[in-house]
Amino acid sequence: MTVMRRFVLLITLAIAALAALAPIAQAKVSVTLHATTHNPTAGKKWPITITAKDGNKKVCGHVRYAFLFKGKVVSHQNAGVGGNFCGTFKDPAVIWPKRAIGIPLTFRAVVDLKSGQRNLDYAVKVRR
Repeated sequence: MTVMRRFVLLITLAIAALAALAPIAQAKVSVTLHATTHNPTAGKKWPITITAKDGNKKVCGHVRYAFLFKGKVVSHQNAGVGGNFCGTFKDPAVIWPKRAIGIPLTFRAVVDLKSGQRNLDYAVKVRR
């Protein structure tokens, strides 16, 4: 085998190894959504908390909201307290409208990180 072919083979193997490791590195990032209830009250504050970590290290990102009905996005909203965060994001006052009472919806927190986008879905049914 010529020197050039060995070099090309070595480069190809190196690229393949890096491509195989990329998803493993991304998989370490943990992003979670915590809310007080799956049945928020219309017109009242519904606090949420989002955490993003890579092991014990805080991960920075940006949050925005989407609201889904039967799997389809029906509304987009920006986070009311600003969407940028490092490690922990808290929105103490997500307010659900009265027109959402009794409708099964999905609250989606769209979290943009350097490693990619994560969608955190949370089933809700707004009550009076």
